[in-house]
Amino acid sequence: MFYLLRALLAAKWILTMHTPPPVIMKQMLELFEQKVQTEILTLIDIKRTQDESYIHQLSPIMINAIASLRASIDNPTFAPTTASDIAPLNAFYRSVVRSI
Repeated sequence: MFYLLRALLAAKWILTMHTPPPVIMKQMLELFEQKVQTEILTLIDIKRTQDESYIHQLSPIMINAIASLRASIDNPTFAPTTASDIAPLNAFYRSVVRSI
């Protein structure tokens, strides 16, 4: 569940904040309302004390939160971009490679 949640949160973070997502998952929890944040932190505490064989039944709150998060990133829209002039970067790269 955490692998799925982290991936969905990272995608939502990128679409919402327009920056790379934080490495620490807890920092992305601000994308959720408080009751979902609390539930996730509780699950993190449970995971910390259980071995890999532990199976947890997700609450309706978490099931709905994950479904809602997925739906919110299902059809992303991106701002139009323009092609950049890469000639200065290519020149710099070539000069570095030649100096080696």
